[in-house]
Amino acid sequence: MINYDEVTEKAGGNILDFSVNTNPLGMPATVSGLEKYQKLNEFYPDSECTLLRQKLSEKYLVNAENILCGNGADDIIYRLPIAICPKSALIAAPTYEDYSRSLAVIDCGISYYIYKQENGYKFDTDIYSAVNSNIVYICNPNNPTGELIKKEYIDRLAEACQKKGAYLVVDESFMSFIANEKESVKNLIYKYKNLIVIDAFTKSYCMPGFRLGFCMCSDGALLEKIKSSGQSSSVSAYAQIAGIMALQDKDYLSKTIEYISSERKYLINGLKKSGVFVYSSDTNFILIKSPNRGFRKMLLKNGIKVRNCDDFIGLTEEHIRIAVKKHADNECLLEIIKNIMK
Repeated sequence: MINYDEVTEKAGGNILDFSVNTNPLGMPATVSGLEKYQKLNEFYPDSECTLLRQKLSEKYLVNAENILCGNGADDIIYRLPIAICPKSALIAAPTYEDYSRSLAVIDCGISYYIYKQENGYKFDTDIYSAVNSNIVYICNPNNPTGELIKKEYIDRLAEACQKKGAYLVVDESFMSFIANEKESVKNLIYKYKNLIVIDAFTKSYCMPGFRLGFCMCSDGALLEKIKSSGQSSSVSAYAQIAGIMALQDKDYLSKTIEYISSERKYLINGLKKSGVFVYSSDTNFILIKSPNRGFRKMLLKNGIKVRNCDDFIGLTEEHIRIAVKKHADNECLLEIIKNIMK
């Protein structure tokens, strides 16, 4: 077991954390004036998140009545099994581990469709014929591979699920890092009543401390069940205002996309030059394969913390996820890896 406090102390208190994949640009400037709303903390929050849902409705062109806000995306993820009560679930893997953890709470039977290693863990259409459960989970862009799955493929998966009487949950928590957000399936909720799309402010707006997520679904009765599966006022007044203020910065995401695209290319090229195997990525993190067993520990000794991926179904301890950070940090990472690989 690695003692991060001890390593941090040895590194002079300076650990560069590439394990956390939030926006390296920090929160939008529009959120900086939040302190003037401190008076709100003396009152109970709006349990309906009325203003926030309206702003999300305007951004994504989805009716406010089809949006439900929660205490981060995880809040929605853990409510879903309680609301739907599935007996069986199919999870496309490798992927975010809390889908299976939330299903375990209700003792739901879980099977995995594991993407092929020889194909770089990319989405493949064989999953359509594998649908034989009450609910299917897919992350797009995928965490931890970073792959963006084309909208047409998700559309066909939603259709396959509909034919089998299954719900399809699509987690789009990293979609805002994608240059072509038209690949989002949020507007498909009106085509497929069985489709539930999850998103959050956590990663794209660098707001993990506020715990603010949301889901979209055209099935009003199901949304009501999801809502009643947790506490009524799960989103604080402060978080609601922060979300509204974040959405006011119209240039923030376009700047983010441009920055991430440039720095991702820089990181990938640098890693490949050092002889590191890199999986293709479309978002703000990169999956790599360790060149040797001691690679991660060597990075940590040099003050670099990365995400060990051995807890992702289908991956092993040789897989590491690296977040795209500020240029100076990315430069430092590449220099350290270059020295390790000599």
